[in-house]
Amino acid sequence: MVFLFASMEGEVDTYPMMIRALQEGKLVALPRIDGDQMQFHVLPPGSKAVQFEQFGELHPYGFFQPASHLPVIHPTNHLVNIMLVPGLGFDLEGNRLGRGKGYYDRYIARFEQLLHTVGVCFEEQVFPDIPVSDEDKKIRALISDSGILYQKM
Repeated sequence: MVFLFASMEGEVDTYPMMIRALQEGKLVALPRIDGDQMQFHVLPPGSKAVQFEQFGELHPYGFFQPASHLPVIHPTNHLVNIMLVPGLGFDLEGNRLGRGKGYYDRYIARFEQLLHTVGVCFEEQVFPDIPVSDEDKKIRALISDSGILYQKM
């Protein structure tokens, strides 16, 4: 199972990965925010071309989210779950600076043992230190446009 995010301005473009995974028949899920919770909804598999307007809408924060009627999926349903995680900044210890609402941290906390979390960023988003709190969850790997920068599996 591939848990992706729909890129916002300034983030690594995940749309080519999403389209390719769907074309190859992989299950792809995107996050949808409802209140203070985030759930992942499965996009229709096997699409040859993705027209996102058909499957969801633009969230007020500025990212595409799947329609609420699409099936919700949890990592407990699959043996291997890769989750690409966005962030404003990362360090080489697996720390991540999100946008401050804690959606990913709460989700990862629920399914931490079942997810291989991979931060995706541009090299200029990697810093020596990222401020963290007890609620912040570490990622298991970090990939930038220059390659794999951190990995702890």
